[in-house]
Amino acid sequence: MTFPIACILATGLLATLAASPALAQKAKDTMRIALAEALPVIDSYYSNSNDGSFYYREVYEPLVRYDDDAGKFTPALAKSWKQIDDKTVEFELQPDVKFHNGKPFTADDVVYMNTWRADPKLRITAASRLQWIAKTEKLGPLTVRVTSFEPTAPALNLLAANMFYYDSDIHSKLKEKADYGKTPIGTGSIKITRFDSATQVLHAERYEEFNHGVKPVWKYAQGVPIPDREAQTAHMIAGTIDVMRVANKSQYDELPKLPNLVGYSRNQLTHLEMYLDARDRAKQPALNDVRVRRAIFMAVDRAELAKHIVPGEAHVVDGFCDDVMFACPDFGLKQRPFDPAAAKKLLEEAGYKDGFDMEIVTRALSREAGIAIAGMMRKIGIRASVQHVTMNVYRDRRNEGSIQAVVADTPIGNMPDASNAFRLYFGSEGSSFSDDKQMFAWEQEGLTTLDEGKRKAIYQKMSQKLFDDAYILPISNWPDTFVHTKDVLIENRTWSGARVSIMDLGWKK
Repeated sequence: MTFPIACILATGLLATLAASPALAQKAKDTMRIALAEALPVIDSYYSNSNDGSFYYREVYEPLVRYDDDAGKFTPALAKSWKQIDDKTVEFELQPDVKFHNGKPFTADDVVYMNTWRADPKLRITAASRLQWIAKTEKLGPLTVRVTSFEPTAPALNLLAANMFYYDSDIHSKLKEKADYGKTPIGTGSIKITRFDSATQVLHAERYEEFNHGVKPVWKYAQGVPIPDREAQTAHMIAGTIDVMRVANKSQYDELPKLPNLVGYSRNQLTHLEMYLDARDRAKQPALNDVRVRRAIFMAVDRAELAKHIVPGEAHVVDGFCDDVMFACPDFGLKQRPFDPAAAKKLLEEAGYKDGFDMEIVTRALSREAGIAIAGMMRKIGIRASVQHVTMNVYRDRRNEGSIQAVVADTPIGNMPDASNAFRLYFGSEGSSFSDDKQMFAWEQEGLTTLDEGKRKAIYQKMSQKLFDDAYILPISNWPDTFVHTKDVLIENRTWSGARVSIMDLGWKK
């Protein structure tokens, strides 16, 4: 598929954009970034989409961060920490840290947020990753002790990836806690100054008083919601935005052919994956049969998808996690080969010679991959349709059990611990795509085993069962890919080498 640049150039849309006043310009040190959807809140607990995390990971801070390049945890809001016992870690907080409103950050904010997040009645994103803390004690103005219910191997990883700190004085008084993200106040290196109600443009600026890490090189940034991809392309060509995350390979390949645009690709801990409902919740009983699931996976041409669908430097992957992640085992196997003829025979053996209907749900950037896989399914007799949904709709449908199949660019390394890759499928008994009791038991064992070698052995068994029972098909890596103007320079400036941050954006000198 070739992206219709010529068609866009011929439309009146481009002329209109070029004639309209630009939102900002390099001379004003304002980075204009396209958003795939409007962000009603900047909040890690109620809206953690790709676009949302691009901002909230720098607006708010965790106690520690994981440095992907160095392979170790580094200070954030905590300047140091020590393990007291197998359930307890003590943190010494950074001195003289202030929220964007000028209020000092103290141990009280840590105690409040950890306690609030521990409430099992909360309806927040990834609640199971937030409710492992039994208590948080204040030992002094800048000293806290965090104790888990049980030994928790990825404790620091959980704190680094999922636990951000808000102004407790403000947050505690809100009846609707999600409202905090409408006027977000963090301690991070960027602050949100306003949401434009008319255009839904998000305005941010560098927080000059940030004193314990790297600050952005730009002064101002604007997040511009442009849901339509052709409209995003038109804006890039017209010069009314500076940076856009690329949605598909044709955009990544074709747009940089224009003289004012450049492509950028960085490998990240994200896989393109397919997973299937194996617990008969989504009203397609065929998927309960392991032969059918194996047939579906054998009908997916992973090499073709990596070469022609996934943008950037993509390659086929066989394992369920990445070797740079804590406790990730050496899978040691290849996934089943692409063999549509053998897949059709398996379907016949399972009693589905005439196929069946199946809906594939896609989210985020995986729409084209889902469409391509639907075509592959039809070649073996499965009448597949594709439904693209937002992240919030996806979570709702997953929790209610109405998803038959998923094709998604999956952030296996949002928390770079092997447990994260497996919890995406076996996250909780209420939202998982399988009710495999053995997998749940192994998952719990992996979380509570502190010895990394023993954890690897557990995750090796989980990997083998995922393969044998055809629960998940890892297809390829999914690089973080962008197109930007030649005035922009993207380079790794932060603790995270595995994903592009808003902090990585700057201007060429």
